[in-house]
Amino acid sequence: ITGARRFNLQGVDVCLPAGCLTAVTGPSGSGKSTLVFEVLARGQGVSGLEQFGRVVQVGQAALARSKRSNVATNCGVYADIRAVFARTPAARAAGLGAGHFSFNSPGGRCERCEGLGTVASNLLFFADAQVACPVCGGARFGPQVLAVAYQGLDIRQVLELPVEQAARVFAAHPRITAALGLLQSVGLGYLQLGQALTTLSGGEAQRLKLARELAGAGAAGP
Repeated sequence: ITGARRFNLQGVDVCLPAGCLTAVTGPSGSGKSTLVFEVLARGQGVSGLEQFGRVVQVGQAALARSKRSNVATNCGVYADIRAVFARTPAARAAGLGAGHFSFNSPGGRCERCEGLGTVASNLLFFADAQVACPVCGGARFGPQVLAVAYQGLDIRQVLELPVEQAARVFAAHPRITAALGLLQSVGLGYLQLGQALTTLSGGEAQRLKLARELAGAGAAGP
């Protein structure tokens, strides 16, 4: 980077090594974010970028505002998990397909809460509060779906598993374990599969996006 001039940066020259992990540190307001996100990521006054196929910027912006988006859906494993449940003998005997194990569409979900597990309680003088669904008790699915188990766990219990434990439960399914392994590698093994994205901190959201980006890079090859 040659002669970086933006905000607090006044003609800064920086040489960054390639092929290794580099951290930019310094006191608050010194221009760290400006150097990385405003200069380096945009290629302004930067040479040597021809060594890289692309530049990916992963920030702390919120992932999603929808309560239906969770860790499992975001990293792409929930479709595979639903397929695993649909292939069980109990699901086949009951005529249940992968769609019945989705909380986003009618079929197997509880229709009172539409698969959310909670409903709004209208309080006259206070803000609405979320309470457990009076029909499913927070289970999100109907009894027929919850009667199907994989490795002794129903779909609700799977969604409550931490990532690191879910990786052991689905050890026989490489695509699922590969995605969950990436989450563990960025330090998110403690998150529940069904944890809503709206509950994640900025740092957790950033790491989840990083894991998803790494998963895409792996699928595309080197």
